[in-house]
Amino acid sequence: MISFRKKRVWGIFAIAGLIAAFCTLGFSSGDDRMPWWHFHSGPDTPGCLGIYNSGTGDGIMAAADHGAAIHAIDNLAGTALWCEGPSQFDGNVVVTCDQLGDEEEAALITFGTSIDSIKTRGLVVNSPGLDLKGTQTGVLAETSIDANLHPQKGSAQGILAFVNGWDAAGELSGVQGYTTVEQLDNFNAGSTSYGLGGRFEAEAPTSLDLNLIGTYWVGGVYGEVAGTINTTPSSGAVAGVIGVDNSDGTAESYAAYFDGVLRMKGAIKLDPVSEPSTPSSGFVLYVDSVDSKLKAKSSLGNVTELADP
Repeated sequence: MISFRKKRVWGIFAIAGLIAAFCTLGFSSGDDRMPWWHFHSGPDTPGCLGIYNSGTGDGIMAAADHGAAIHAIDNLAGTALWCEGPSQFDGNVVVTCDQLGDEEEAALITFGTSIDSIKTRGLVVNSPGLDLKGTQTGVLAETSIDANLHPQKGSAQGILAFVNGWDAAGELSGVQGYTTVEQLDNFNAGSTSYGLGGRFEAEAPTSLDLNLIGTYWVGGVYGEVAGTINTTPSSGAVAGVIGVDNSDGTAESYAAYFDGVLRMKGAIKLDPVSEPSTPSSGFVLYVDSVDSKLKAKSSLGNVTELADP
């Protein structure tokens, strides 16, 4: 893709005149969301070239139509976009796609490797960084559902590379997930619904045989804290995995839940707490804040002292 300067605009028009012999030609200047000039190839001439002003005056954006689809490459942003259905471009390379079909993409990036490219990237988002207070988000994705005749309602947000720095507080995160769950219903006993800020899975579709050499970590989530971190915070924690239970409903809730054997390679520290509520099943272990004793409370409400301080 070649980037042209303003002084070569007339040359571009000359090229576009040849293209117009095979493609539908149109202009757009009244809509500030569209480029100053706009050549568009029609659905009856797939593979024709459409040329779009980038809006910056320093380059062009070219697109090739394939029926109702537009394959666009912006040489300034280094971005390839494939848009199914009606589309619109502006100077900031904004793509709006409507009426997507089943399993179709509003923006599709396809890349591969060869013997000379063993380290490839499908999408790179770079920022020079903030030297003053403020917020920057590398990638933000949002969607929601409020389906007619279907009892599911809520929204989800995912963020990659987020920094937030102000006088009062700061936040740095590589991956961030947030969901609002307003309604979830299962159709039958075999159905499973999820309302999660993040979901991670690791699965071996066939037999995975480890050779017992070196170290392996195979799991859905891996958390680690490292480096030199001084001074224990008076509130909060420094930990590889952090779970906080802030639920205030009637359902039993936990800061962590494990369905299976729990293995701990290290000590378990229990801080003194008030006597917990009676569990629905089994036992709950706790250190009583009244006398600092280790105790167990059963589902019948019976409390057994296990160890003195």
